[in-house]
Amino acid sequence: MVIDSHVLLWWLTDPGRLSVVAGDFLDACLKGKRGGTICAVSLWELEWKRRRGKLPLAGSVREWLPRLRKFNSVELSETSVEHWLLAAELVWEHGDPADRLIAAAALERGVAVLTKDGRFHAPDSPVEAVW
Repeated sequence: MVIDSHVLLWWLTDPGRLSVVAGDFLDACLKGKRGGTICAVSLWELEWKRRRGKLPLAGSVREWLPRLRKFNSVELSETSVEHWLLAAELVWEHGDPADRLIAAAALERGVAVLTKDGRFHAPDSPVEAVW
């Protein structure tokens, strides 16, 4: 599954906000029993919001990288030209570029998005969403 930005944030800072399904999936990732993907755009989005004062994080999102890289079953996915083009081509009335890139990554991998975001759960969403 592709892990949405807010799910990553809650996983690392406030796991009590996760659903039971999300918590179980992320625990399985930590144990190497499931594989998850974190898109580079999620890290960018969280750091951008932190720098603009919209996320009260003590330190930079960059400080999370060593911890995230230790999770062998969690892939840190870079954003390719193909992701950008697929995100632009999606038939989806959702204008947030970060969410469109997350959806593109999920489509490319043939997996769902782990998210609470209702736009991913809407009938016009191009991907399956799990919460």
